[in-house]
Amino acid sequence: MSDHLVVLELQKQLVDDVDGTELSALEREFESWRQSLKRDMDSGVTRRHFDALCTLLDAINAAADAVSTTWMRHHSRRSSGLEG
Repeated sequence: MSDHLVVLELQKQLVDDVDGTELSALEREFESWRQSLKRDMDSGVTRRHFDALCTLLDAINAAADAVSTTWMRHHSRRSSGLEG
């Protein structure tokens, strides 16, 4: 593990996920949530409900970005040979 402070259990899982298996599982889960929200949005909901679903979609996209960035931060050094 790197010298970075591990704050969250999810972050620890991503740090320990050398082969990317956990990352891939999370990405599939995020995509499943996105598809579900988009189906709901396309089903003809009120404007207020649609706006709430858009907010949730934005949150899922932000979480997916954070997870990917966290994984890359801890594993890009290994693949580039910079980790000591």
